[in-house]
Amino acid sequence: MTVAEMYFSLLGGVLLAVVLAVVAALAAFLSYRRTVPPLPVGRRVLLTALRTVSLVVLAVLLAEPVIRFVERQTGEPVIAVLLDDTQSMRLSGPDSLGALDGFLERAVPAVPRGAAVRFYPFGSTLRGHVRPDDAGLTYPGQSTNLSGVFNEIAKRARDENIRAVVLASDGNYNEGRNPLNEIDGLALPVFTVGVGDTVRRRDVLVDRVFTNTLAYAGSSVPVEAYIRSYGYDDRRVEVTLTEGREVVGRNTVVLSAGKTEYPVRFSVPAGAEGMHKYVASVGGLPGELTRENNRQTFFIRVLKSRIRVVLLAGAPSPDVPAVRQVIAADPQLEIRSFVQKSAGSFIGGPPTGGVIDSADCLVFVDFPSALTSDRTVADLVSAMERGRKPLFYVHGKGVDTRKLAAFGARIPFTVSGRNTGEDLVFPTVPEMMKLNPLVSTENGDVTPESWERLPPIYKLRSIFTARPGSQVLAFARIRTVTLAEPLVLTRNVRGMKSFAVTGHSVFRWRLMAQGSAPTERFFPTMVSNAVRWLTTRENEKPVKVDPLKEIFTTVDPVGFRAEVYDEQLRPVENAEVNVQFNGPSGTRTVRLEPLGSGRYEGSSPATPAGDYTYSAAAKIGDRDLGSDNGRFAVGPVNVEYLATTMNRPLLEQLAEQSGGKFYPVDRSDSLWTDIALKADLVPVEKVRRREVELWNWPLLGALLVLLLAVEWFIRKRWALL
Repeated sequence: MTVAEMYFSLLGGVLLAVVLAVVAALAAFLSYRRTVPPLPVGRRVLLTALRTVSLVVLAVLLAEPVIRFVERQTGEPVIAVLLDDTQSMRLSGPDSLGALDGFLERAVPAVPRGAAVRFYPFGSTLRGHVRPDDAGLTYPGQSTNLSGVFNEIAKRARDENIRAVVLASDGNYNEGRNPLNEIDGLALPVFTVGVGDTVRRRDVLVDRVFTNTLAYAGSSVPVEAYIRSYGYDDRRVEVTLTEGREVVGRNTVVLSAGKTEYPVRFSVPAGAEGMHKYVASVGGLPGELTRENNRQTFFIRVLKSRIRVVLLAGAPSPDVPAVRQVIAADPQLEIRSFVQKSAGSFIGGPPTGGVIDSADCLVFVDFPSALTSDRTVADLVSAMERGRKPLFYVHGKGVDTRKLAAFGARIPFTVSGRNTGEDLVFPTVPEMMKLNPLVSTENGDVTPESWERLPPIYKLRSIFTARPGSQVLAFARIRTVTLAEPLVLTRNVRGMKSFAVTGHSVFRWRLMAQGSAPTERFFPTMVSNAVRWLTTRENEKPVKVDPLKEIFTTVDPVGFRAEVYDEQLRPVENAEVNVQFNGPSGTRTVRLEPLGSGRYEGSSPATPAGDYTYSAAAKIGDRDLGSDNGRFAVGPVNVEYLATTMNRPLLEQLAEQSGGKFYPVDRSDSLWTDIALKADLVPVEKVRRREVELWNWPLLGALLVLLLAVEWFIRKRWALL
């Protein structure tokens, strides 16, 4: 119920307003007591009234009038009934849905007097409340997120007088956090109604699949599928692994009564480069609860080969094994090293043109030196230009700056003022670089704080200057003074990528950082991430479009994200990005909306199950910026069919921890009586106040001007002096 009240007040005081109004009326009367020329009484009265009203309005405005509106709204107590509307409810027990229907029919008449009940179906999210006779429970939900549902109800409780929550569910969840971690934030008693049976029925299913998401062409990928079985003894089932219509693995499992889980291992040869979709499935058996959980789909991205790294060093130094060992320890990288020992001679043999041309990334450590021939420098420059080889560079005392200058813009800095003096320097990350993925990794192995805690390395006193287009990840700092010289920097211009450290003795970042959690993983992570960034060719594509998921469900919108760059790989704003995808549902087109910084996102309504391919194009006006393509899949998610019994322990813990109570759905007659006793079902009054300052109101000012204008017009019309 809403009650509105209105109050009028004068900040300047009522007495002041009355005095000003009387003075205004008297002044108006005296003004038109005698006129030149004389006017009839009626006309003088009209002019007196106009001036009186004008002056009174002005007097009232000077007293600063304010109107206050007060709305009082009384909210009746609400009991929110959360109804699990997901697929697992169909399997949780014999006639469990019939028992739930009976519970809903009895709910409204049994609600405590003075309270209201609202029904909220939910799955992965909470839907809006529905009438009890139109609950619309068809159980289509393909995932359950209880923690998200509790968070949403907590938000609604801030605006609505929700005093208690009833959760009617089988208690199984497969998204979000553990709901027990969110129940305290709800701050409401939760009365749980358990739907289903705790006794498992006969079923065989694919529980989970473990494999590597990345593989290399020509390698073998281990795949481990876990089969679960209930109620079967001495039965043989076949487990198959398929890619499209081709069976790539087959195994047989013998089920026994005393065992419920069976690991099945496959070795799959990685195919051609690209994304590959596989399905692990187990054969059906008579009397199964459902066959919807007899298969699982997964993807493996196949890369062309391991990343080949070639290291060139101007002389033996501790930095060479430090860098080489980190790269060799990474299973996705392989390395060959060439260390110069004299003019024209290298440890590891001469770096031939074939070796350099086959490299995906070059690493220079204290290279080129005075011993490096001009022919070797020219061959390297030519190979880097021809194959657009990215460069990982570590400076050193033996670098010949004249020969280094031959590499030009492939080195992200310039050196001047040759000085053999050295300083110990620390890295300092500028604020704008702290979110750079090479500075702060997602897994937390490298953070801006770990850069600040690194031991110092040496830097020559020569002057290092970042080239235009470079990004300085860290500046050099001597004690507390940060220099305007880069210590770690990157450059990416027209696909020529480089990563450089202008100091030397970087082995200190590995050996002297051990034993400290913030820094012990820094050096291996930095080197590996830098090599991956240097060799990631996708970053050079002007248009990159990816689906938000590799596998969508039949109820999910199909979403895409995109990044658009110009010829110099600068983000492009306000491009027109369209994605067209084809599959069993035909052809659909999605227009992606700009998010800023060259990023775009958009989605299409849910589509039928199947495999889909997509192509994307970006343009500004009539100018094409680039295109991309790929594939994704849409299929029913069977996670709801993996838990086929009621999770009674969780429902009991939710009720106990929140101050509620647990009831089996067929024995919940005392639920509403208990809610009336335990929940504080009282109405809450909400007061909303609003003020209108009439003295600051444009309409009153306009009225005053209008009155004065009319008076002046009449005076001129009647020729008054």
